[in-house]
Amino acid sequence: MKKCFCINLIVFFSLLLSFSACNEELLSPQSSKNMNNCPVKVESIIPKRGYVGQKTLVVLKKEKKSIEYLATAELNSDDFSLETISGDSIYFTVPYLSEFKDFYLFANDSENDSTYKIRIDIDPYPESCGNSLCIKWNNVEKVADTIQQSNEYWEAKIIGDTVKLIYTKSYPDLIYHRTVIFKNNGSNYLPEFISLYDEDDHGHKDTLETGLAKIDKWDLSGAISGIIYSEKWESKLKHPAYTFHSSYGFYYTFSK
Repeated sequence: MKKCFCINLIVFFSLLLSFSACNEELLSPQSSKNMNNCPVKVESIIPKRGYVGQKTLVVLKKEKKSIEYLATAELNSDDFSLETISGDSIYFTVPYLSEFKDFYLFANDSENDSTYKIRIDIDPYPESCGNSLCIKWNNVEKVADTIQQSNEYWEAKIIGDTVKLIYTKSYPDLIYHRTVIFKNNGSNYLPEFISLYDEDDHGHKDTLETGLAKIDKWDLSGAISGIIYSEKWESKLKHPAYTFHSSYGFYYTFSK
């Protein structure tokens, strides 16, 4: 299989120029022949600068019907899953990262058995919390619009100003818990994000060190919901229950 390389370059002369290049041997993309032969172009990125958790649209243009886009991308030299692909429109959600560097999409050409690597230049707003946990009101899609778990799996415990949300799921060989702890500052006021940890009934425990909580609702007489984002965190508990996720939605409705 031949591998092709498509990359957007930004060249500063008196004006700012942007172009795409393709090179079958991963050589310098300066060749005008290779630039003209690149079969995939980036038409637009909307929004060009998004927030963590925001759905982003990349519109591509392919010159050959034999080209198909792949569902797996590459971000910071690691695998990254896309949300949906519809024609030349590719959607993904901006992840939580301390640094957002190289981002590539992939396309296969069945006609000549080639794979194209397409560089996508985006510049998300910095929302990293460094080496700690932080919290803010949600400025993207609300968790209530995306999950329907509510009280089916979540349990809430309130002791003083401490609010514990506990997600429980049973497996044949263990019971799995994810606990999120907040400090309540009053309904409709942003709480403090204290901790998130996984544990099982065998005594194993693993704690999230850094992450961002985005709160949709905070009303202890009504409902609380939000999403917690983190970088790649693979639990040390080493069980199929602990599949990797970079976002954790929660939604709990209090009985009236």
